Amino acid sequence: AGLTLFGAASLCGFLAVSSSFRSAISTPQDAPVAVLATMGVPVVAAMGMSDPNATFATMLAAMSIATLATGIALMAIGHFRLTRFFRFMPYPVVGGFLAGGGWMLVKGGISVMSSLSLNVESLPMLFESVHIWKWSPGVLYAISLWLVLKRWSHFLILPCSIVMVTAAYYVAFHILAISLADARAAGILLSGVPSSGLWPAFSISDLQTVRWDIVFDQTPIMFTVVLVTMMGLLLNISGLELGSGTDIDFDREFRNAGLANTLGGLGGSAPGSHTLSLSLLCSSSGAYTRLAGIITASVIAAVLFMGGSVLEYFPLPVLGGLLVFLGIDIMDSWLRATRRRLPLSDYLVLCVIFLVICFSGFLEGVAVGLVITVVLF
Repeated sequence: AGLTLFGAASLCGFLAVSSSFRSAISTPQDAPVAVLATMGVPVVAAMGMSDPNATFATMLAAMSIATLATGIALMAIGHFRLTRFFRFMPYPVVGGFLAGGGWMLVKGGISVMSSLSLNVESLPMLFESVHIWKWSPGVLYAISLWLVLKRWSHFLILPCSIVMVTAAYYVAFHILAISLADARAAGILLSGVPSSGLWPAFSISDLQTVRWDIVFDQTPIMFTVVLVTMMGLLLNISGLELGSGTDIDFDREFRNAGLANTLGGLGGSAPGSHTLSLSLLCSSSGAYTRLAGIITASVIAAVLFMGGSVLEYFPLPVLGGLLVFLGIDIMDSWLRATRRRLPLSDYLVLCVIFLVICFSGFLEGVAVGLVITVVLF
């Protein structure tokens, strides 16, 4: 957790002041982390668990090198202006990624509120009384917020709605005589946030126990991490440019993301880049300012160094509702609004990628999108 928070604070803080997209929010990304996780099995198999500290240090070194290599590769691409060779992805392909990302946000928001991993098997459980009262208020909040912002776009609407809904939950706790401990145990309030700082997460002496031969055996996985992060950055920047209607300097973003990942790699973080959903949330709610990323990085750093017990007073339905709201807004923009602007063939490509993401997964959707891109070109 400390390594991830360090990476999030480093990425978000650096890109907040250097990105050409002023409300950029950046964190370690899930796809590179998923690839890095595959190193765990061979590392543990090679070292065993007789010395857990040495195993941790070896895995830490492998993660750091992968992130540093990613940073160097991104800096080189940006410095030599190589993004022009692969930045032009077809509009319907990027639109399909964005629409699919919207669905993933809706799904993730409901999962956050209900504590269920949404799939075909868990769908009936979602409507059981023990779960429905957890997520339905958040969904109602999301739909109401979306309708209001479709009619009025003042930047104060979103933060005021968060304060009002949070206050409404505490009024309900008082009326129903629900203690904060009970609300937290029931999954209504955020829990599990560390009460003390998580840094430093390692010491220089830990590096003396690293098995460097095992680290360098993971080189093929590290190259995969570099490629996955590069593709994720390309997709996210393309999505930000299309989703916000803002011109973005791709070379500058790659160069700055490379510098940010180099900084994160020194602290043992996994690679990361711009977060499409949170960056668009700031832009669409009127907070198109560098303060969005700076404040985000400051909050993350505060939790990293001092702990974040104050965050445990935040209602989960508000957090989940914000994710659902953004997902609805993105799907509306790319599934409904583009229908009249795109030729039928392009719109069908968009829908195919969206449906693959919905029913198979985001990585599968990316794969289908890349195949369609090759065929179209």
